[in-house]
Amino acid sequence: MLGLSLEKLIVIGIIAAVVIGPERLPRYAAKLGELIRSFRDFTAASKAKAESELGMSIDTAKWNRQVRRYDPRTIVKDAWTG
Repeated sequence: MLGLSLEKLIVIGIIAAVVIGPERLPRYAAKLGELIRSFRDFTAASKAKAESELGMSIDTAKWNRQVRRYDPRTIVKDAWTG
């Protein structure tokens, strides 16, 4: 998740609470939730449109496996162990 650990997310949340303030924080959190939901809906609609136009289903799990094969961390780890 973009290199963010749970501790970093907590620190970012605390800083946001201090900077934004407790009065406006729920409003901004709701806007962030709406933004995430709309992005998920957009990606799902885009995938469905691509599948219908291509006439076949898109296997994202297979694609993710192929992308991970070219991940620099995986390549270095394989080089060290093999």
